[in-house]
Amino acid sequence: MGCAVKTDQCVGNKLKFELRLMRILNTLKLAALFFILFPFNSDAQINNKNVFEDLPEHLLHQVKQLDQFIARFNSNENAQGIRISASQVSGEDREKILASLFDLEMLNQATYEEKAVRFIKEVTGSNIQSLSFYDNNFFATIDCKVLYKNKKEQLTLTLVVEGNPSNGAQWVIKGARADFLESSKQNLTRNNIIPPTNHEVEFIALLEIFNEKRDLNNYISGKSGTDHLDQLNNAIKNGDIRMLSTSTPTYHFLQIPGWLFTVDYFNRSSKNSGLLISKLERVGQPEIHKYKVEKLFILQ
Repeated sequence: MGCAVKTDQCVGNKLKFELRLMRILNTLKLAALFFILFPFNSDAQINNKNVFEDLPEHLLHQVKQLDQFIARFNSNENAQGIRISASQVSGEDREKILASLFDLEMLNQATYEEKAVRFIKEVTGSNIQSLSFYDNNFFATIDCKVLYKNKKEQLTLTLVVEGNPSNGAQWVIKGARADFLESSKQNLTRNNIIPPTNHEVEFIALLEIFNEKRDLNNYISGKSGTDHLDQLNNAIKNGDIRMLSTSTPTYHFLQIPGWLFTVDYFNRSSKNSGLLISKLERVGQPEIHKYKVEKLFILQ
């Protein structure tokens, strides 16, 4: 009788052990399945293949004009140039369209690809992430070759669109940068300054400035944000400068919240050519302000 009891206990313990082992194995299986479906940091890893790998051939068409780039970015035009409705484009298809607008040669840099994936996910995840030719934080810069006082020089201009579709629009010059413009402000004679002691005589120099019709640009603070533009304007008025040639512009898009990107024209034989995203940065308001000052020459 005692042996039978011990045998029953052994069988019972064995069953309990097997049940416990099965529960552990099932838990491990569920955990493994969870990490397969939802891997850690999946936003920057698993989605890389979904977005950039095996892009459909029909999407890789040269983007020839800026309005084409904006229309494709907003999913208002397909790669063949046919107008479409963004509401009829699935999120996955829009991701592929946005991926085709990047300079794919930059994807050799791992950090760049990770940023690009995050950018695409954020843009497709919001209905307001679209571009417009008339956005406030949209700029163009262009490098120019000029002849200044019979010497060849380099000049960079920043332009912005003013106006709207209803009343018309135009490009206007917003900023300028050139070494020769920096030096032109420094080469001032004593007659072109307000002396540091002039406050003692009630700023009488202002009478001479206004009544003798002097160039007011010589008396404006360089921190006003228009210093180089003022100097450029003077050079044009005086006939000191002549434009020789301009280059292909770079477009700067600062209107997508949290992001900054530039678009350049890539003249190459591959289908991934034309106007493409060449630079992408995650930024906040301080970085945007710094970018405007240092890269666009706009002092605010």
